[in-house]
Amino acid sequence: APSRGPPPPPALATAVVTLGCRQVPLAGFVEVPIRQRRQLSDEAPEDSEQQNWVQCAGCKMWQHCVCALYNPRIHESRGAAGGHPTGGSAGERQSAAPPPWMCRGCLVAAAGGDGIDDPPRESDWLPACELSRQLQVGVAAALAAAGVACEPVAVRVVSSVESSTKAKEEMVQREWSSGEAYPSEFPYCSRGILAFQKIDGRDVAIFMMYAQEYNAHCPQPNTRRVYISYVDSVRYFRSTPAGHRSTAYRALLCAYLDTCRMRGFERVHLWIEPPRANDEYIFYARPPEERRPMKRDKLRSWYCKMLDKAKADGVVERYGTMLEEFRDIKSARQIPLFKGDQWEITVPALLQGEEAPAAAAAEDAFNVSLARSVSERGPHVPTFDGGSPDGPLARSASTSRLGPAPADASLVRSASSQRIKGISLNKFAVGANSEDIVNKVQKQMRRLQGHFLVAKLAPLAAAEAAGADERADAFEAAHQISYEVVNTRQALLHHCMRHALQFNSLRYAQYSTMMLVHEMLHPSGSDAAHYCLPGCKRGRVDDGSMMVACDACDNWLHPGCLPATHMPASDDSFVCPMCVDAKADVYLQSDCFSEMMMADF
Repeated sequence: APSRGPPPPPALATAVVTLGCRQVPLAGFVEVPIRQRRQLSDEAPEDSEQQNWVQCAGCKMWQHCVCALYNPRIHESRGAAGGHPTGGSAGERQSAAPPPWMCRGCLVAAAGGDGIDDPPRESDWLPACELSRQLQVGVAAALAAAGVACEPVAVRVVSSVESSTKAKEEMVQREWSSGEAYPSEFPYCSRGILAFQKIDGRDVAIFMMYAQEYNAHCPQPNTRRVYISYVDSVRYFRSTPAGHRSTAYRALLCAYLDTCRMRGFERVHLWIEPPRANDEYIFYARPPEERRPMKRDKLRSWYCKMLDKAKADGVVERYGTMLEEFRDIKSARQIPLFKGDQWEITVPALLQGEEAPAAAAAEDAFNVSLARSVSERGPHVPTFDGGSPDGPLARSASTSRLGPAPADASLVRSASSQRIKGISLNKFAVGANSEDIVNKVQKQMRRLQGHFLVAKLAPLAAAEAAGADERADAFEAAHQISYEVVNTRQALLHHCMRHALQFNSLRYAQYSTMMLVHEMLHPSGSDAAHYCLPGCKRGRVDDGSMMVACDACDNWLHPGCLPATHMPASDDSFVCPMCVDAKADVYLQSDCFSEMMMADF
């Protein structure tokens, strides 16, 4: 920038500064204020003074890694893999020196008038599956029907793992009027879906959702129900004409509901809870204007429009509030309880038989405790930001930071919509009348009728219903997808925060998408414990389901992930398949295993 003010002294007028191979007149520089460096312990996004830099081997200029879209792990692998961003073994990458890094300007200059090709899309490195193809086709068809021209939206299923949620003790121990025992756990499939769009030559992750699918094998009352637990997006979707983000996102959700219907699911549950200001959900550090609070009615209207479209397409038969869905129940046992849902806390609390706080201060303390419990378990529900009328940003709503929620006044106000207002819990001990409990639960549903939506999916035709469960089982067997970094919302947000993968600008979103996809395909490792086998159906996590320990390596494994030939027998020593294959020393040297080993060989 040209200097201003009085002319510089003669000595400074001729002084130059050497930058790489160039000399720049010192008089051309001006002083500018520099922002104070943020403390690294703050939650504020990383600024330019904290970023890593890389030097171009051609022009010797230094660039931010974010601005250059530089991934050192990809660059180091190119020496052995011939430029393939995912190729090369670990040994090859260590033995071969990476080639000099060149910035895009130098690459263009070296190519002359031919130019250079854009790198492959990040989404192309992720495998497609039947579900992702169906969703991608649904989004493309909806955009074409609306007369929208844009870069294609790529959809990938990035997580599909078996999990389960433990039932609350209050529900299990109660003697229900029906005489049936309450299930101890509810197995489900946790599914993560990610959408990309190519913007300015690079893929950007623009939409992500997590859902819990409780299929026909799950016990009542969760049988054949889907709970959409997290939905989030960023405002980088581009189209002509503009303003069709909602068209794309609603089409993706409708296509997903249609796939659920074809697999035999009957109900879809949504918790309508608007986000608080500055909350973080799936995409870390979005621009401040995208984190403004919004009204619940506006959020509910967005979801109603999505369900109206699904009704018009023949996917949804009807939808309504929780009270409309459960108006005729005879027992609180008939209310489905999902992992992280509000009713997972509310219904057991009615059965617990605790004394209701007498004083207002005690009641507020209860609210804070309840909100903290909700926050730590992560009952995030799909919402969207209140930016533009036609651009709702769908996301989930309960916590913004990792860890316990602060016990302050704002949290108490936020928890007021979740507390059991005006109910004396000591009336509902285990022996309380079921009708009374149902009345109180329905009273809560009536008070919170704008907070929840339940959609009944359209029934399948006779030809479609034939073999639906078998098709669903085959579908699950073919869709076992697990990337540790995205298997849960918490794992993804932790990783983004730890590595400053932000979405507060388009360039940052391109960089974060590139780094995230590479981490999915080539995990850098973490401090988290890895359970079970590498092909674990539950994402190699301890999800509360039954596990068995290997006597050789002390690893814990899910019985359902073991080959039939390695299923542990009762009261027998057990050695996992990896130790048998590896002939682990501790296994070979153990006298109690020698007889079993001889049988294997």
